[in-house]
Amino acid sequence: MKPWEDVKRRRLRRRLIGYSIGTIAVTIGLILLLSNPAKPPVTKPVSSTPATRNAERTAALASLSQAVSTYLKDHQSLPVAIPKTPTQICTASSVDCRKAKTVDLNFLVNPDVGLQSLPSDPVGGQGMTASGYTIMQDVQGRLELAAPRAEDGATINLRTK
Repeated sequence: MKPWEDVKRRRLRRRLIGYSIGTIAVTIGLILLLSNPAKPPVTKPVSSTPATRNAERTAALASLSQAVSTYLKDHQSLPVAIPKTPTQICTASSVDCRKAKTVDLNFLVNPDVGLQSLPSDPVGGQGMTASGYTIMQDVQGRLELAAPRAEDGATINLRTK
């Protein structure tokens, strides 16, 4: 073997090892950065089309309506007063809900009722604690759930029996 070939081989080895260590360091740094628990959670990406978002809204209102019906069937009344005008549903704790003047339906997040979490509108609600969906009680005492941010001129609302 010629002496300059040995030098080239050593330089190549150093370059490869340096690159690998650099790659590992960057990867570890990214992992630590992305796994930082102090960071706020990543927001849900907005669905691609208005029709898809409207379908998500319809499904969310159906699950909310089912949860409210199940709760009413088991308990005969709701533990919160439902306003006579459309009011946003809260997605946070009851203290935050009162501050934001939203309706606290967190009691529905229960395996017996069927909700894992309160749904939020695909494009978000008004403020940090609002779901984007509203609830009200009509003159007959029925509850009406609505998605006021429905797109393409759609009206999405459901009434409980």
